[in-house]
Amino acid sequence: MSNAERSDRGVLSKKRQSPQPYNLNEFGSLTRKLLVLFFILFVLFSLSNTALALQLTKTSVPAVSVNFGNPVTYTYKITNNNGVALNNLSLYDDRLGLIPVVSPNLAINEVRTVTATHIINATDMPGPLKNNAQAFARDPNNNPVSSLN
Repeated sequence: MSNAERSDRGVLSKKRQSPQPYNLNEFGSLTRKLLVLFFILFVLFSLSNTALALQLTKTSVPAVSVNFGNPVTYTYKITNNNGVALNNLSLYDDRLGLIPVVSPNLAINEVRTVTATHIINATDMPGPLKNNAQAFARDPNNNPVSSLN
């Protein structure tokens, strides 16, 4: 007799069940969805602030075509869009490696231009020649700031 009970008088009566409260912590609940949404927004906001704080643009000369043995000169423009000065500035190119930066400090709104040259060799052929660069720095609280191009 799962939902029914016999009383002292022998009458079969249905057992009354108390209402179950809604569990706000169960998967799919509105509370959990809002917490996940806020977490995602926080992460995106943090990433976008980091990406905006340090801006890296890369250009190359020649921009279109180059032959074996000829140089390609890359110009990297690093801009500090952060509200604070940055230090420990470094620049890495996945084809050229670590590229020397004259001064490791970058003041607010300061722009640093760095150039590097690559000579086209057999491993670059037949092309296309692709590479990525990334600038790294630290804010006054030693938090990392970077930008990928």
